[in-house]
Amino acid sequence: MEKERKLQIIRMAVKRFIKHGLKKTTLDEIARDLRIGKATLYHYFTSKEDLYYQTLRFEIAQFMEEVTRIFNAENTDIRKKLLDYLILKENIESKYKLIYDLVLHIVTEAEFKHEKDLFLEMLESERIFFKDYITKCFKKSNSSADDLANFISIQGWSLIFKNRFSNDLLPESEDKNRNFLLNIITSYT
Repeated sequence: MEKERKLQIIRMAVKRFIKHGLKKTTLDEIARDLRIGKATLYHYFTSKEDLYYQTLRFEIAQFMEEVTRIFNAENTDIRKKLLDYLILKENIESKYKLIYDLVLHIVTEAEFKHEKDLFLEMLESERIFFKDYITKCFKKSNSSADDLANFISIQGWSLIFKNRFSNDLLPESEDKNRNFLLNIITSYT
């Protein structure tokens, strides 16, 4: 019951933080949305910031679950898995808005140290996942797997901004960027 209530609060908070951001969201609004007292929120979270960071962790966990599902899909070749992963990254703004905002804050504003640490933690989770996956599937050496894992995770995130820039100036370049990256990765494996 405790875990369910906490998860219910986090899910509602995700909606609020997506719509209004950290600064404009209040615990009173979240409590009102859930029809609970503000004191109940404090039972689970020490502050609005604590709730915000736990919503980010929740969304990061959902994202990593999706990445894992993509790469654990049986009867799917590596090119399709990578394509699905890159498409997920390209659509991060609409599917995982809090993560997108986190990345955007890190890129544009230096004062978000806690957010940067969360993003680096997520990036490290992705890197470890890819290293294990590459080592298992392609029997690559640890150093080769590590290099490719770093490349995939970092370049995947760079597509978010590359495509945003390209879409404004050259709308036809989105597929070219993704396919170029796919060709590099698959030729390595």
